[in-house]
Amino acid sequence: MSDAVEATGEDQGAAAATQEPAKDEGAGKTFTQDEVNKLIGATRTEERNKAATKYADYNDLKQAAEGKKSADDRIAELESKYAKSEANALRLRVAGDFGISTKRGADGEPSDAELFLTGTDEETLTAQAARLAARNAEQAKAEAERKKKSPIVSKEGTSTQGTTTEEDDREFARAFFHGGSS
Repeated sequence: MSDAVEATGEDQGAAAATQEPAKDEGAGKTFTQDEVNKLIGATRTEERNKAATKYADYNDLKQAAEGKKSADDRIAELESKYAKSEANALRLRVAGDFGISTKRGADGEPSDAELFLTGTDEETLTAQAARLAARNAEQAKAEAERKKKSPIVSKEGTSTQGTTTEEDDREFARAFFHGGSS
């Protein structure tokens, strides 16, 4: 290979200075391989510097975008918590209006309001609460009727006499076996 290299079409786009003049204008200029490498290297370095200047704040923009994503996530989380809080407040208000228990069970079981009032809007919650309250009233009425009808023996398990002594028992036995004479 020779030391002199003519600029090729591929190098023309990267380094316009390496083009040789048209043959009509006279003899073309030739460059050595070192000259071509320097020209291309200088052009590439300039392009890199331009790109570095153009995208110098890329990392800052990237961090700001990540911060924005986390802010959007936080907003979505807060909106979700707000919606749950509003739904819970509505559930408790409707439960209170219809006398439905909001007290948890002894073992941490859910309350009647948590179990049975599952709607998300006021109409649904009101319908659920009305039906539950009606069932509770029916059950209470049935229980009262059952208690009224059950047989009651007054003084069941109690004696009509006071306590007896051993002497009282002997006297009763003598009177019973001897015909009442002492």
